[in-house]
Amino acid sequence: MKKHLDEDDVIPLLSHWGITPAGDSLEIRAISGGLSGAKIWSISHAGRQFCLRRWPPNHPAPDHLRTIHRAIKHVWQAGLRIVPIPQKTLRGDSFITHEGHLWELSLWLSGEPLSNRNSNSQQRRAAFEALAEFHLAANSFDSGENKSQFGPPPGLLLRQKILANLLQGNLAELSQAVQLEPPSHIRETMAQMLRMIEKALPETLAAVEKCSRVSLPLQWCLRDVHPGNILITGKNVTGIIDFGATSFDSIAGDLARLIGGFDCEPIERQELLKAYGKIRPLTVEERRAVGAYLVGGLISSAANWVRWLVVERSIPLANTTQARLAELARQLGQPSSWEMEDAERF
Repeated sequence: MKKHLDEDDVIPLLSHWGITPAGDSLEIRAISGGLSGAKIWSISHAGRQFCLRRWPPNHPAPDHLRTIHRAIKHVWQAGLRIVPIPQKTLRGDSFITHEGHLWELSLWLSGEPLSNRNSNSQQRRAAFEALAEFHLAANSFDSGENKSQFGPPPGLLLRQKILANLLQGNLAELSQAVQLEPPSHIRETMAQMLRMIEKALPETLAAVEKCSRVSLPLQWCLRDVHPGNILITGKNVTGIIDFGATSFDSIAGDLARLIGGFDCEPIERQELLKAYGKIRPLTVEERRAVGAYLVGGLISSAANWVRWLVVERSIPLANTTQARLAELARQLGQPSSWEMEDAERF
Protein backbone atom coordinates (compact mmCIF):
# COMPACT_ATOMS: atom_id res chain seq x y z
CA MET A 1 0.00 0.00 0.00
CA LYS A 2 1.43 3.36 -1.03
CA LYS A 3 1.78 5.88 1.78
CA HIS A 4 1.68 8.90 -0.51
CA LEU A 5 -0.84 9.01 -3.34
CA ASP A 6 -0.56 11.23 -6.38
CA GLU A 7 -3.03 12.19 -9.10
CA ASP A 8 -2.41 9.03 -11.12
CA ASP A 9 -3.42 6.92 -8.10
CA VAL A 10 -6.67 8.84 -7.59
CA ILE A 11 -7.93 9.01 -11.19
CA PRO A 12 -8.79 5.26 -11.49
CA LEU A 13 -10.84 5.43 -8.28
CA LEU A 14 -12.97 8.29 -9.60
CA SER A 15 -14.23 6.06 -12.38
CA HIS A 16 -16.42 4.33 -9.78
CA TRP A 17 -18.47 7.53 -9.79
CA GLY A 18 -18.33 7.94 -13.56
CA ILE A 19 -15.66 10.64 -13.41
CA THR A 20 -12.98 10.20 -16.07
CA PRO A 21 -10.39 12.54 -17.59
CA ALA A 22 -11.74 14.43 -20.58
CA GLY A 23 -9.51 17.16 -21.93
CA ASP A 24 -8.85 19.69 -19.16
CA SER A 25 -12.15 19.12 -17.35
CA LEU A 26 -10.65 17.13 -14.45
CA GLU A 27 -8.62 18.87 -11.75
CA ILE A 28 -7.36 17.11 -8.63
CA ARG A 29 -5.84 18.87 -5.63
CA ALA A 30 -4.71 17.27 -2.36
CA ILE A 31 -6.05 18.89 0.83
CA SER A 32 -4.72 18.50 4.36
CA GLY A 33 -6.79 15.95 6.29
CA GLY A 34 -5.81 17.06 9.79
CA LEU A 35 -4.93 14.66 12.62
CA SER A 36 -7.72 12.15 12.00
CA GLY A 37 -5.69 10.18 9.46
CA ALA A 38 -8.14 10.88 6.63
CA LYS A 39 -6.84 11.97 3.22
CA ILE A 40 -8.84 14.51 1.23
CA TRP A 41 -8.78 15.71 -2.38
CA SER A 42 -10.65 18.51 -4.11
CA ILE A 43 -12.06 17.21 -7.40
CA SER A 44 -13.25 19.59 -10.13
CA HIS A 45 -15.02 17.94 -13.05
CA ALA A 46 -17.32 19.27 -15.75
CA GLY A 47 -18.13 22.43 -13.83
CA ARG A 48 -18.84 20.68 -10.52
CA GLN A 49 -16.66 20.37 -7.43
CA PHE A 50 -16.45 17.34 -5.17
CA CYS A 51 -14.60 16.18 -2.08
CA LEU A 52 -12.90 12.77 -2.25
CA ARG A 53 -12.15 11.33 1.18
CA ARG A 54 -10.09 8.28 2.07
CA TRP A 55 -10.98 7.20 5.60
CA PRO A 56 -8.29 5.84 7.96
CA PRO A 57 -7.96 2.04 8.02
CA ASN A 58 -10.64 0.32 10.15
CA HIS A 59 -12.49 3.59 10.81
CA PRO A 60 -15.35 3.81 10.43
CA ALA A 61 -16.60 0.27 9.90
CA PRO A 62 -18.48 -0.20 6.59
CA ASP A 63 -21.88 -0.70 8.24
CA HIS A 64 -21.39 2.38 10.39
CA LEU A 65 -20.38 4.48 7.38
CA ARG A 66 -23.56 3.39 5.60
CA THR A 67 -25.55 4.56 8.61
CA ILE A 68 -23.64 7.85 8.68
CA HIS A 69 -24.42 8.40 5.01
CA ARG A 70 -28.12 7.66 5.60
CA ALA A 71 -28.10 10.18 8.46
CA ILE A 72 -26.51 12.85 6.25
CA LYS A 73 -29.06 12.16 3.51
CA HIS A 74 -31.87 12.40 6.06
CA VAL A 75 -30.64 15.80 7.26
CA TRP A 76 -30.20 16.97 3.65
CA GLN A 77 -33.73 15.93 2.73
CA ALA A 78 -35.01 17.74 5.82
CA GLY A 79 -33.77 20.94 4.19
CA LEU A 80 -30.35 21.48 5.81
CA ARG A 81 -28.13 21.83 2.74
CA ILE A 82 -24.88 22.50 4.57
CA VAL A 83 -23.93 18.84 4.98
CA PRO A 84 -21.70 16.86 2.54
CA ILE A 85 -24.21 14.68 0.71
CA PRO A 86 -22.49 11.44 -0.48
CA GLN A 87 -22.54 10.67 -4.21
CA LYS A 88 -23.68 7.24 -5.37
CA THR A 89 -21.23 5.07 -7.29
CA LEU A 90 -22.21 3.53 -10.62
CA ARG A 91 -23.18 0.42 -8.64
CA GLY A 92 -25.44 2.39 -6.31
CA ASP A 93 -23.20 2.35 -3.23
CA SER A 94 -22.22 5.42 -1.22
CA PHE A 95 -18.55 4.42 -0.91
CA ILE A 96 -15.95 2.02 -2.27
CA THR A 97 -13.32 -0.16 -0.61
CA HIS A 98 -9.78 0.00 -1.95
CA GLU A 99 -6.55 -1.29 -0.37
CA GLY A 100 -7.95 -1.46 3.15
CA HIS A 101 -9.59 1.97 3.10
CA LEU A 102 -13.13 3.22 2.60
CA TRP A 103 -13.44 6.00 0.01
CA GLU A 104 -16.35 8.39 -0.45
CA LEU A 105 -17.18 11.23 -2.81
CA SER A 106 -19.38 14.10 -1.68
CA LEU A 107 -20.36 17.51 -2.96
CA TRP A 108 -17.81 20.17 -2.09
CA LEU A 109 -18.96 22.66 0.54
CA SER A 110 -17.75 26.24 0.20
CA GLY A 111 -16.33 28.35 3.00
CA GLU A 112 -13.35 28.49 5.33
CA PRO A 113 -12.98 26.53 8.60
CA LEU A 114 -14.16 28.53 11.57
CA SER A 115 -11.20 29.71 13.62
CA ASN A 116 -10.99 30.12 17.36
CA ARG A 117 -8.78 33.19 17.21
CA ASN A 118 -9.97 34.81 13.97
CA SER A 119 -13.75 34.42 14.31
CA ASN A 120 -16.13 37.10 15.57
CA SER A 121 -19.15 36.77 17.85
CA GLN A 122 -21.56 36.85 14.90
CA GLN A 123 -19.83 33.89 13.25
CA ARG A 124 -19.69 31.94 16.48
CA ARG A 125 -23.38 32.56 17.09
CA ALA A 126 -24.15 31.39 13.55
CA ALA A 127 -22.25 28.17 14.27
CA PHE A 128 -24.44 27.40 17.29
CA GLU A 129 -27.58 28.22 15.34
CA ALA A 130 -26.46 25.84 12.56
CA LEU A 131 -25.77 23.13 15.13
CA ALA A 132 -29.29 23.58 16.53
CA GLU A 133 -30.73 23.24 13.01
CA PHE A 134 -28.70 20.07 12.50
CA HIS A 135 -29.94 18.56 15.77
CA LEU A 136 -33.56 19.33 14.89
CA ALA A 137 -33.17 17.71 11.46
CA ALA A 138 -31.29 14.67 12.82
CA ASN A 139 -33.70 14.09 15.70
CA SER A 140 -36.12 12.16 13.47
CA PHE A 141 -33.42 9.96 11.91
CA ASP A 142 -34.06 6.27 12.51
CA SER A 143 -30.86 4.24 12.28
CA GLY A 144 -32.81 0.99 12.46
CA GLU A 145 -30.94 -0.06 15.58
CA ASN A 146 -33.93 0.39 17.92
CA LYS A 147 -32.04 2.58 20.36
CA SER A 148 -33.90 4.19 23.25
CA GLN A 149 -34.77 7.86 22.83
CA PHE A 150 -33.97 8.52 26.50
CA GLY A 151 -31.28 7.27 28.83
CA PRO A 152 -27.90 7.96 30.44
CA PRO A 153 -25.74 9.85 27.90
CA PRO A 154 -23.22 7.43 26.30
CA GLY A 155 -20.58 10.17 26.00
CA LEU A 156 -20.76 10.94 29.71
CA LEU A 157 -20.61 7.26 30.64
CA LEU A 158 -17.43 6.97 28.56
CA ARG A 159 -15.92 10.03 30.23
CA GLN A 160 -16.85 8.62 33.62
CA LYS A 161 -14.96 5.40 32.83
CA ILE A 162 -11.88 7.27 31.60
CA LEU A 163 -11.81 9.57 34.64
CA ALA A 164 -12.30 6.67 37.06
CA ASN A 165 -9.43 4.76 35.44
CA LEU A 166 -7.21 7.83 35.72
CA LEU A 167 -8.00 8.11 39.42
CA GLN A 168 -7.38 4.38 39.95
CA GLY A 169 -3.85 4.31 38.52
CA ASN A 170 -3.73 5.42 34.89
CA LEU A 171 -2.75 8.96 35.84
CA ALA A 172 0.22 7.71 37.86
CA GLU A 173 1.32 5.53 34.94
CA LEU A 174 1.16 8.49 32.55
CA SER A 175 3.15 10.65 34.96
CA GLN A 176 5.84 8.00 35.21
CA ALA A 177 6.01 7.65 31.41
CA VAL A 178 6.38 11.42 31.00
CA GLN A 179 9.22 11.56 33.54
CA LEU A 180 11.13 8.94 31.54
CA GLU A 181 11.11 11.20 28.46
CA PRO A 182 14.22 13.28 27.65
CA PRO A 183 14.02 16.85 29.01
CA SER A 184 12.17 19.13 26.60
CA HIS A 185 9.59 21.88 26.49
CA ILE A 186 6.90 19.43 25.41
CA ARG A 187 7.73 17.10 28.34
CA GLU A 188 7.26 20.01 30.74
CA THR A 189 3.93 20.87 29.11
CA MET A 190 2.71 17.30 29.54
CA ALA A 191 3.88 17.19 33.16
CA GLN A 192 2.08 20.47 33.84
CA MET A 193 -1.11 19.09 32.28
CA LEU A 194 -0.99 15.97 34.43
CA ARG A 195 -0.52 18.02 37.61
CA MET A 196 -3.61 20.09 36.74
CA ILE A 197 -5.57 16.92 35.96
CA GLU A 198 -4.61 15.42 39.33
CA LYS A 199 -5.93 18.51 41.11
CA ALA A 200 -9.25 18.67 39.22
CA LEU A 201 -9.93 14.94 38.86
CA PRO A 202 -11.90 14.06 42.05
CA GLU A 203 -14.38 16.94 41.76
CA THR A 204 -14.80 16.46 38.00
CA LEU A 205 -15.43 12.73 38.33
CA ALA A 206 -18.09 13.37 40.99
CA ALA A 207 -19.86 15.89 38.72
CA VAL A 208 -19.72 13.57 35.70
CA GLU A 209 -21.03 10.65 37.74
CA LYS A 210 -23.96 12.78 38.95
CA CYS A 211 -24.94 13.87 35.43
CA SER A 212 -24.47 10.33 34.10
CA ARG A 213 -27.28 9.09 36.30
CA VAL A 214 -29.80 11.43 34.65
CA SER A 215 -31.91 10.20 31.72
CA LEU A 216 -31.58 12.62 28.78
CA PRO A 217 -33.03 12.75 25.25
CA LEU A 218 -30.72 10.82 22.91
CA GLN A 219 -30.34 11.12 19.14
CA TRP A 220 -27.76 11.06 16.35
CA CYS A 221 -25.08 13.66 17.10
CA LEU A 222 -21.85 14.78 15.46
CA ARG A 223 -19.63 14.13 18.52
CA ASP A 224 -16.62 15.97 17.02
CA VAL A 225 -18.01 19.35 16.08
CA HIS A 226 -15.00 21.52 16.89
CA PRO A 227 -14.76 24.96 15.20
CA GLY A 228 -12.56 23.64 12.38
CA ASN A 229 -15.40 21.38 11.24
CA ILE A 230 -17.71 24.37 10.69
CA LEU A 231 -17.28 26.19 7.37
CA ILE A 232 -18.09 29.88 7.30
CA THR A 233 -18.51 32.46 4.54
CA GLY A 234 -18.84 35.98 5.86
CA LYS A 235 -21.28 35.68 8.75
CA ASN A 236 -23.04 32.56 7.42
CA VAL A 237 -22.35 28.88 8.02
CA THR A 238 -21.95 27.17 4.65
CA GLY A 239 -20.86 23.72 5.76
CA ILE A 240 -20.60 21.14 8.53
CA ILE A 241 -17.93 18.54 7.75
CA ASP A 242 -16.28 15.38 9.11
CA PHE A 243 -18.99 12.99 10.27
CA GLY A 244 -16.61 10.18 11.24
CA ALA A 245 -17.50 10.29 14.94
CA THR A 246 -21.26 10.61 14.38
CA SER A 247 -23.27 8.37 16.68
CA PHE A 248 -26.09 8.17 19.23
CA ASP A 249 -25.62 10.55 22.16
CA SER A 250 -26.94 13.64 23.95
CA ILE A 251 -26.82 16.96 22.11
CA ALA A 252 -25.07 18.32 25.23
CA GLY A 253 -21.91 16.57 24.05
CA ASP A 254 -21.93 18.46 20.73
CA LEU A 255 -22.53 21.75 22.52
CA ALA A 256 -19.63 21.11 24.88
CA ARG A 257 -17.30 20.12 22.03
CA LEU A 258 -18.07 23.27 20.05
CA ILE A 259 -18.08 25.71 22.93
CA GLY A 260 -14.86 24.24 24.28
CA GLY A 261 -13.16 25.12 21.00
CA PHE A 262 -13.62 28.85 21.50
CA ASP A 263 -11.48 31.03 23.74
CA CYS A 264 -14.28 33.19 25.11
CA GLU A 265 -15.53 34.42 28.46
CA PRO A 266 -18.38 32.71 30.38
CA ILE A 267 -20.75 35.56 29.44
CA GLU A 268 -20.25 34.89 25.73
CA ARG A 269 -20.57 31.15 26.30
CA GLN A 270 -23.95 31.78 27.86
CA GLU A 271 -24.97 33.92 24.88
CA LEU A 272 -23.92 31.19 22.45
CA LEU A 273 -26.01 28.60 24.30
CA LYS A 274 -28.93 31.02 24.33
CA ALA A 275 -28.63 31.41 20.54
CA TYR A 276 -28.77 27.61 20.25
CA GLY A 277 -31.70 27.40 22.67
CA LYS A 278 -33.84 29.81 20.66
CA ILE A 279 -33.91 27.21 17.88
CA ARG A 280 -33.67 23.98 19.83
CA PRO A 281 -34.70 24.61 23.49
CA LEU A 282 -32.51 23.07 26.20
CA THR A 283 -33.76 21.42 29.38
CA VAL A 284 -32.14 22.21 32.72
CA GLU A 285 -30.65 18.69 32.77
CA GLU A 286 -29.13 19.17 29.29
CA ARG A 287 -27.62 22.50 30.33
CA ARG A 288 -26.01 20.86 33.33
CA ALA A 289 -24.74 18.03 31.15
CA VAL A 290 -22.97 20.51 28.86
CA GLY A 291 -20.65 21.42 31.75
CA ALA A 292 -20.00 17.80 32.65
CA TYR A 293 -19.23 16.92 29.03
CA LEU A 294 -16.96 19.95 28.70
CA VAL A 295 -14.82 19.51 31.80
CA GLY A 296 -14.82 15.71 31.66
CA GLY A 297 -13.97 15.81 27.96
CA LEU A 298 -11.13 18.27 28.49
CA ILE A 299 -9.44 16.04 31.07
CA SER A 300 -10.07 12.91 28.98
CA SER A 301 -8.63 14.58 25.87
CA ALA A 302 -5.53 15.84 27.67
CA ALA A 303 -4.84 12.40 29.16
CA ASN A 304 -5.39 10.73 25.77
CA TRP A 305 -2.88 13.03 24.10
CA VAL A 306 -0.25 12.20 26.69
CA ARG A 307 -0.94 8.48 26.25
CA TRP A 308 -0.73 8.72 22.44
CA LEU A 309 2.59 10.56 22.68
CA VAL A 310 4.55 8.73 25.39
CA VAL A 311 2.88 5.32 25.73
CA GLU A 312 1.47 4.34 22.34
CA ARG A 313 3.67 6.76 20.38
CA SER A 314 1.00 6.88 17.70
CA ILE A 315 1.23 10.64 17.02
CA PRO A 316 4.39 12.40 15.80
CA LEU A 317 5.70 15.48 17.60
CA ALA A 318 4.72 17.90 14.84
CA ASN A 319 4.00 21.61 15.23
CA THR A 320 0.25 20.88 15.27
CA THR A 321 0.76 18.45 18.15
CA GLN A 322 2.70 20.96 20.21
CA ALA A 323 0.09 23.64 19.52
CA ARG A 324 -2.68 21.27 20.61
CA LEU A 325 -0.88 20.46 23.87
CA ALA A 326 -0.34 24.15 24.59
CA GLU A 327 -4.06 24.82 24.02
CA LEU A 328 -5.08 21.95 26.31
CA ALA A 329 -2.73 23.23 29.01
CA ARG A 330 -4.23 26.70 28.67
CA GLN A 331 -7.78 25.37 29.04
CA LEU A 332 -6.87 23.17 31.99
CA GLY A 333 -5.40 26.19 33.72
CA GLN A 334 -8.60 28.19 33.49
CA PRO A 335 -11.25 28.16 36.24
CA SER A 336 -13.95 25.69 35.25
CA SER A 337 -16.46 25.99 38.09
CA TRP A 338 -18.85 28.10 36.02
CA GLU A 339 -19.77 25.10 33.90
CA MET A 340 -21.28 23.39 36.93
CA GLU A 341 -22.47 26.30 39.05
CA ASP A 342 -23.96 28.57 36.36
CA ALA A 343 -25.66 25.92 34.25
CA GLU A 344 -29.18 27.10 35.03
CA ARG A 345 -28.40 30.62 33.77
CA PHE A 346 -27.94 29.52 30.16
